[in-house]
Amino acid sequence: MERLILGLLAGAFTVLVGVMVWVLLEIRRIVTEGQKTMTAVRGHLVLLIQEMRQTTEQADTLVQEVREAFEGTSTLWSTLGEVGRSLQHAQAFVREKGAWLTRLMGERFGPQGGTNGSSRENQLAKRRSADD
Repeated sequence: MERLILGLLAGAFTVLVGVMVWVLLEIRRIVTEGQKTMTAVRGHLVLLIQEMRQTTEQADTLVQEVREAFEGTSTLWSTLGEVGRSLQHAQAFVREKGAWLTRLMGERFGPQGGTNGSSRENQLAKRRSADD
Protein backbone atom coordinates (compact mmCIF):
# COMPACT_ATOMS: atom_id res chain seq x y z
CA MET A 1 0.00 0.00 0.00
CA GLU A 2 2.85 2.31 0.63
CA ARG A 3 3.94 1.79 -2.92
CA LEU A 4 0.54 2.81 -4.16
CA ILE A 5 0.57 5.99 -2.11
CA LEU A 6 4.14 6.74 -3.22
CA GLY A 7 3.10 6.08 -6.84
CA LEU A 8 0.11 8.39 -6.50
CA LEU A 9 2.26 11.05 -4.89
CA ALA A 10 4.90 10.67 -7.61
CA GLY A 11 2.18 10.93 -10.31
CA ALA A 12 0.61 13.97 -8.66
CA PHE A 13 4.02 15.60 -8.37
CA THR A 14 4.75 14.86 -12.03
CA VAL A 15 1.43 16.42 -13.09
CA LEU A 16 2.10 19.40 -10.83
CA VAL A 17 5.59 19.87 -12.31
CA GLY A 18 4.18 19.55 -15.85
CA VAL A 19 1.50 22.19 -15.17
CA MET A 20 4.04 24.49 -13.54
CA VAL A 21 6.42 24.15 -16.51
CA TRP A 22 3.52 24.97 -18.90
CA VAL A 23 2.52 27.99 -16.77
CA LEU A 24 6.11 29.23 -16.63
CA LEU A 25 6.48 28.84 -20.42
CA GLU A 26 3.24 30.80 -20.96
CA ILE A 27 4.42 33.53 -18.60
CA ARG A 28 7.71 33.70 -20.48
CA ARG A 29 5.87 33.95 -23.85
CA ILE A 30 3.60 36.69 -22.52
CA VAL A 31 6.56 38.65 -21.09
CA THR A 32 8.44 38.33 -24.40
CA GLU A 33 5.43 39.57 -26.35
CA GLY A 34 5.03 42.41 -23.84
CA GLN A 35 8.63 43.43 -24.35
CA LYS A 36 8.20 43.39 -28.14
CA THR A 37 5.04 45.46 -27.81
CA MET A 38 6.71 47.96 -25.49
CA THR A 39 9.65 48.31 -27.90
CA ALA A 40 7.25 48.96 -30.79
CA VAL A 41 5.20 51.43 -28.73
CA ARG A 42 8.36 53.23 -27.64
CA GLY A 43 9.41 53.63 -31.29
CA HIS A 44 5.95 54.88 -32.27
CA LEU A 45 5.85 57.15 -29.25
CA VAL A 46 9.12 58.81 -30.25
CA LEU A 47 7.75 59.44 -33.75
CA LEU A 48 4.48 60.72 -32.32
CA ILE A 49 6.27 63.15 -30.01
CA GLN A 50 8.36 64.43 -32.94
CA GLU A 51 5.23 64.96 -35.03
CA MET A 52 3.55 66.72 -32.14
CA ARG A 53 6.52 69.08 -31.81
CA GLN A 54 6.44 69.86 -35.53
CA THR A 55 2.69 70.44 -35.43
CA THR A 56 3.03 72.69 -32.40
CA GLU A 57 5.77 74.71 -34.11
CA GLN A 58 3.64 75.06 -37.25
CA ALA A 59 0.62 76.13 -35.19
CA ASP A 60 2.79 78.67 -33.36
CA THR A 61 4.03 80.05 -36.69
CA LEU A 62 0.46 80.33 -37.98
CA VAL A 63 -0.68 82.06 -34.80
CA GLN A 64 2.18 84.54 -35.14
CA GLU A 65 1.25 85.22 -38.79
CA VAL A 66 -2.40 85.74 -37.85
CA ARG A 67 -1.38 88.07 -35.02
CA GLU A 68 0.76 90.14 -37.40
CA ALA A 69 -2.02 90.23 -40.00
CA PHE A 70 -4.51 91.32 -37.34
CA GLU A 71 -2.19 94.08 -36.19
CA GLY A 72 -2.00 95.27 -39.81
CA THR A 73 -5.77 95.24 -40.17
CA SER A 74 -6.24 97.08 -36.89
CA THR A 75 -4.05 99.87 -38.29
CA LEU A 76 -6.14 99.81 -41.47
CA TRP A 77 -9.41 100.01 -39.51
CA SER A 78 -8.03 102.87 -37.45
CA THR A 79 -7.04 104.74 -40.60
CA LEU A 80 -10.44 104.07 -42.16
CA GLY A 81 -12.10 105.43 -39.03
CA GLU A 82 -10.09 108.63 -39.32
CA VAL A 83 -11.05 108.94 -42.99
CA GLY A 84 -14.70 108.43 -42.05
CA ARG A 85 -14.51 111.18 -39.45
CA SER A 86 -12.90 113.52 -41.99
CA LEU A 87 -15.67 112.75 -44.46
CA GLN A 88 -18.29 113.52 -41.82
CA HIS A 89 -16.64 116.88 -41.14
CA ALA A 90 -16.51 117.63 -44.88
CA GLN A 91 -20.18 116.66 -45.26
CA ALA A 92 -21.17 118.94 -42.39
CA PHE A 93 -19.15 121.79 -43.95
CA VAL A 94 -20.83 121.28 -47.33
CA ARG A 95 -24.27 121.19 -45.74
CA GLU A 96 -23.56 124.37 -43.80
CA LYS A 97 -22.18 126.23 -46.80
CA GLY A 98 -24.92 124.83 -49.06
CA ALA A 99 -27.60 126.13 -46.72
CA TRP A 100 -25.84 129.51 -46.58
CA LEU A 101 -25.59 129.61 -50.41
CA THR A 102 -29.26 128.65 -50.76
CA ARG A 103 -30.27 131.49 -48.41
CA LEU A 104 -28.03 133.92 -50.27
CA MET A 105 -29.44 132.92 -53.65
CA GLY A 106 -33.01 133.13 -52.30
CA GLU A 107 -32.39 136.64 -51.00
CA ARG A 108 -30.72 137.79 -54.19
CA PHE A 109 -32.86 136.14 -56.84
CA GLY A 110 -36.10 135.50 -54.99
CA PRO A 111 -37.98 132.27 -54.51
CA GLN A 112 -38.54 131.70 -58.28
CA GLY A 113 -35.01 132.51 -59.34
CA GLY A 114 -35.63 136.02 -60.75
CA THR A 115 -33.83 139.16 -59.62
CA ASN A 116 -35.18 141.26 -56.78
CA GLY A 117 -37.86 138.80 -55.86
CA SER A 118 -39.52 138.63 -59.28
CA SER A 119 -39.50 135.75 -61.69
CA ARG A 120 -38.57 135.87 -65.36
CA GLU A 121 -42.22 135.44 -66.28
CA ASN A 122 -43.17 138.49 -64.20
CA GLN A 123 -40.48 140.55 -65.95
CA LEU A 124 -41.79 139.53 -69.37
CA ALA A 125 -45.35 140.38 -68.31
CA LYS A 126 -44.23 143.84 -67.18
CA ARG A 127 -42.53 144.47 -70.54
CA ARG A 128 -45.64 143.41 -72.46
CA SER A 129 -47.86 145.71 -70.44
CA ALA A 130 -45.43 148.59 -70.97
CA ASP A 131 -45.43 147.99 -74.74
CA ASP A 132 -49.26 148.07 -74.89
